[in-house]
Amino acid sequence: GEAVLAVGVHPAVEAAAHALRHEDPNHPWTLDALGRHCGVSPSHLSRLFVRHTGVTIVEFRNRRRIERFLALYGSGHRHDLLSAALTSGFGSYAQFHRVFRRIMGCSPAEYRRQLHREL
Repeated sequence: GEAVLAVGVHPAVEAAAHALRHEDPNHPWTLDALGRHCGVSPSHLSRLFVRHTGVTIVEFRNRRRIERFLALYGSGHRHDLLSAALTSGFGSYAQFHRVFRRIMGCSPAEYRRQLHREL
């Protein structure tokens, strides 16, 4: 087999992660465009991404969107859940709610109640 060296993340994965971290929520990358940007085919990029990060590109993007939502919603600016979710790049409240519950382990409403209890 191949010698296992302490190597970093594949350059295409690094480029994709960077692009996703800084993507415009209103103009998300398509997988094809992301592949072209990173110099590999979309299917190869998908496989590399999971191998190097442990999550799919969709999951990585969703986690970034949740981080963006938490920063917006917790920033003290008066964002309601829906506007913060849409501004963060989610296409609908239903999509946001599903992803939020899976990643955060509670519903957005439960999170809001906890947040206001701590204030």
